[in-house]
Amino acid sequence: MRDVLVVYYSRSGTTDVVARALATALGADLDRITPAVSYAGAAGFVRGLWHALRRIGPPIRKRFDPAPFKTVVLCSPVWAGRLPGPVRTYLQEAGAPPHLLGVAVSGSGGAQAAFFRDLEQISGCAGMPTLSLTQRQVLTGAYRPSLDAFAQTARRGLSDAAPARPRADGNAPDRSGPDGLPGGGLIA
Repeated sequence: MRDVLVVYYSRSGTTDVVARALATALGADLDRITPAVSYAGAAGFVRGLWHALRRIGPPIRKRFDPAPFKTVVLCSPVWAGRLPGPVRTYLQEAGAPPHLLGVAVSGSGGAQAAFFRDLEQISGCAGMPTLSLTQRQVLTGAYRPSLDAFAQTARRGLSDAAPARPRADGNAPDRSGPDGLPGGGLIA
């Protein structure tokens, strides 16, 4: 069994920066989710919002099957407070990995609670470690201390954490803390 896979989707390149830095910090394999539909330009932006709000997942391409990995770290932008369609498809196709960690990158930093609830519900993994970053933090480099702390937590978790357990009813519990985000994760 392989150790860590960092899988990501990035429309603008911001999440790409985070995923690559995290894969390097964790010594992980890296896989980019590539949708079969285009989200480029103004029409693609509108299509992306529509897919996120309607919870539509387009066909995707990926390099790695996540099944052989002990841990999957999913890096994703936040679209209209929700999972982007390509990420939704990935989770629906991948099933629940033994350990799942979530990283969200949003333009404004708001509306991430619904994103993480969607992530937990679709993956079936409750209480996963999470990291939230804003686009501004990434573009200015201010995300590095938070990312390094998250990577350190992830490395510790690889050796001694129990796998995230899907609930029998398929619903993730509401584990929102005072910051409104589930999972008790690190918030940047």
